[in-house]
Amino acid sequence: MEPSTATGTASKRGAYPRRSPRKPAAIRVATIHPQASPGTLWVEHPINTQVTYCLDRVSTLATQKPELKRIEPFKTVLFGDRDAMAKLSMHDLETILAAP
Repeated sequence: MEPSTATGTASKRGAYPRRSPRKPAAIRVATIHPQASPGTLWVEHPINTQVTYCLDRVSTLATQKPELKRIEPFKTVLFGDRDAMAKLSMHDLETILAAP
């Protein structure tokens, strides 16, 4: 027997027939992970979130350790040049991540 809507008519799309189909993966921002706790929201591109966190953290680190203001890649991030930040290598990002 097929699922039915609140009006009693059968629908191949389940209980919410008027909802639009899934968005293409390229434009989705997040998804529900099937093996995680129910309702757990997972970011589809976690590297972006992790990099943003690390870059945001640089100003806090520079306040605590002023010598970082003169050292690359911290200097680039603190200057705020997004083009230069986009060119940071994986090693540079790891340096920022590992900073105490």
